[in-house]
Amino acid sequence: MTVTKQEKIRRDIRTKIAGGGYPVGSRLPSYAEMERQYGVGTNVCQGAIIDLENEGLVRSQRGVGKFVLAQPTASSVPVTPLTPVGPAEALMSVLLGIREAVDAALEHLDALTASAHHPAQ
Repeated sequence: MTVTKQEKIRRDIRTKIAGGGYPVGSRLPSYAEMERQYGVGTNVCQGAIIDLENEGLVRSQRGVGKFVLAQPTASSVPVTPLTPVGPAEALMSVLLGIREAVDAALEHLDALTASAHHPAQ
């Protein structure tokens, strides 16, 4: 199984977050910096960041930057089935994975919104 450039970047950033290279609250490099560092285009970098956002590890703020939200945990690792499936099953699996990622992102957003509206006292 070949690992894509996007996956390599995601794994590298995830490893740096886990190892303290990018502590919680820190700002990640810009897409331009990532492009130079990894020798890839913006779309590949954006895909890696979206994957990390779907894991709940990173949050992007348009015009401000990308920030580390949390350390990786075993439960934040996406699991891909290893059993062979046909095209219809593969598509369904991808769609379900997208839905799970969107649901997780919405839950995370709800938690952030709730904490912003009800600060700790």
